[in-house]
Amino acid sequence: MSEATAVSYTKEDHEPSATATLVEAFRDDPIFRGIMVIDEDYNRISPYLMSSMTWMMDASYATVDVVTLSSSTVAVAQWEPASMSLGSGLRMLVIGPKLLWKLGYKKSKIMLSMFATLEAKRHELGGNAMHLMTLGTNPSQQGKGLGSILIKKGIDRATDLGVPCYLESSNPKNIPFYKRHGFEELERFYPYEKTGVDGDGNKFEGKGPVLTFMLRKLDVEAVVE
Repeated sequence: MSEATAVSYTKEDHEPSATATLVEAFRDDPIFRGIMVIDEDYNRISPYLMSSMTWMMDASYATVDVVTLSSSTVAVAQWEPASMSLGSGLRMLVIGPKLLWKLGYKKSKIMLSMFATLEAKRHELGGNAMHLMTLGTNPSQQGKGLGSILIKKGIDRATDLGVPCYLESSNPKNIPFYKRHGFEELERFYPYEKTGVDGDGNKFEGKGPVLTFMLRKLDVEAVVE
């Protein structure tokens, strides 16, 4: 996969395949599927959510990176700088009403409460860090090092700015990958623990899905080639 490189996202060059890649990358994500439980809901809601998040990050900060193979976007990383802009908040207000309509009140409440907690934790644990909001690779291309290409580009950007990197991992399977790139676990958060049920009212076993907050300090050596 030596020919693959990370480039800056543009809507003209990388849609709709960028959205399709994120939709498929997060199809089995425990946190997302805790809200959009059945496939019908996920297929209906996730394309709007993924495309909207990409639009917000690109329009606000121009820090969306992609890997493209054969004219198709197969991996996407969305980064948020340490200092947020007013533009991002205003754009969230733009997409919010439609997201509420698509999700419904109950699921929107779950998602907004989760986002509020994540935002508070980001400022507490990684307020001075570049924030990796989303990293996803099309399942057909996973295991080929594309995620590493993208995360290295973001880490290099943060290093040039003299800041650490921060993320929230929504899938425990990805923790070893992030650790190989120099991230360390800070805290764990169980967003469904209080209610004990998912977006459709089904009970979780134990605490339910977990979000892991991770930080990569400056001058940390990664163990990935």
